[in-house]
Amino acid sequence: MGWERQTTLFLLTQIHLFQTVPDNAGSSLNRAKNIGNLGSTEQTFSDFVGTGDTADYYQFTLTAPSQVNLNVGDLSADANLQLLNQSGSFLQGSYNTGTTAESINTILAAGTYYLNVYPNGVINTNYNLKLKATEIIDLAGNTLRVVLMPKKNLLLKRLKLSLEKVNLL
Repeated sequence: MGWERQTTLFLLTQIHLFQTVPDNAGSSLNRAKNIGNLGSTEQTFSDFVGTGDTADYYQFTLTAPSQVNLNVGDLSADANLQLLNQSGSFLQGSYNTGTTAESINTILAAGTYYLNVYPNGVINTNYNLKLKATEIIDLAGNTLRVVLMPKKNLLLKRLKLSLEKVNLL
């Protein structure tokens, strides 16, 4: 009876190792899940990395410079998070230990970016990826002429007040 039980457990273990794990995200840059334009509404994606699915890639686009918040949480084991540029080069990463959430909060220019979620070692973990972006509104001009033109009247008023004060002395 002991031999049959051990054989059955061995076979069940072998079958489990070769099961196909559904991949809700892509397993490479070329197959990354395209999230589209990232905006201020938080999006959540649930998935798994580990045996049979060693990396999950997501692609997103920013239409303007933005404050980006990326979080991988609800981990059942240790996983890491990397932010990559449009050609796949490393920009930033989060490497907390254990089931501590991974997060990246940064400012990015308009463009296309990738995220890579992967297990830390030979482990299996479920996760929830949450991401959003808040557009940064640039109210300052990028040239001296643009900066001075809207404030021209204000500058003239200040200059006039200064001259009046000098005449009063």
